[in-house]
Amino acid sequence: MEEDKELLYEDYGISAEDKLMKDLLAFIRENNLKSGDKLPPIRVLSEHFNTTQSQMRTALLRLEALGVLMIQPRSGCYVKNISLDSMLQTFCLLFETAMTNEMSLIELYDLKTAIESTIAKQVALIRTEGELLSIKSILQQQEEAVERDERVALDEKFHLHLAQISRNPFFYAILSAIQSILRNARRAYSDYDDMYEQIVADHNKIYNAIKERNENDAYYYASIHSNRRKDRLLSYC
Repeated sequence: MEEDKELLYEDYGISAEDKLMKDLLAFIRENNLKSGDKLPPIRVLSEHFNTTQSQMRTALLRLEALGVLMIQPRSGCYVKNISLDSMLQTFCLLFETAMTNEMSLIELYDLKTAIESTIAKQVALIRTEGELLSIKSILQQQEEAVERDERVALDEKFHLHLAQISRNPFFYAILSAIQSILRNARRAYSDYDDMYEQIVADHNKIYNAIKERNENDAYYYASIHSNRRKDRLLSYC
C-alpha cells in the first residue's frame, strides 16, 4: 500500500541531548566513576563536550530521570546508580535513538529477524515447563484478541517474553527498542488485520518447536515469521 511504502523512508532524527546522554555515559565508564562520585560542573562538562550549558543541563536531567545520576542543588551532579538494570534501561533508550537515526525500516526488520531467531533457538534449549505454559497462555490471548491495538501489544508480548526466557538481558533491551520504534508503524499498516491469522499461526509453529526442544526449527520458523513483513514492504517498492 502507498501509505505503507512511505514508512520505509521516515526520517526519525536525533537530538543533541540524546547524543550528550550517550557521551556522558561513555565519560562515566571511561573515568571509572562509581556510585557517589561527583561529575565536573556543568560549565566544565559543556566545554569538554563542546555544547551549550542548556543542552548539557537537559541531558543531565534526563539521566537523572533514568536513575543514573542524582542532582543536588548547590552541590553538584553525582553518579547514583550503575546497576545492570539501570544501565540496561539507559542502553535501551540510547540504542533506540541510534537505530531510528541510522536505520531504514527494512534494516530494522533485518536486525529484528536476526535477534528473534537467535532468541527462539536459545529458548528451545533452556526453557522450563512453567515457561512453556506461560508462552502458551500468551498464544491463547492472541487467538482471542479482536482489536488491533491489543493484537499488536500481544504480538510484541510474545516476542519480548521469549527474550526474557532467553536469560540474556541485552536481547530483551535491544528487542524492546526495536518494538518501540516499529509500534506505530505496525498499528498503521493497512493489512495488519489481514495478516494476523498468519502471525498467530507462525507463533504457534515457533511455540511447537520450542515445546519439542528443536532449536533448528525454532530458529527457522522465527526467521520466516519476522521476514514476512519485510518481504511485504519490499513488494511495495
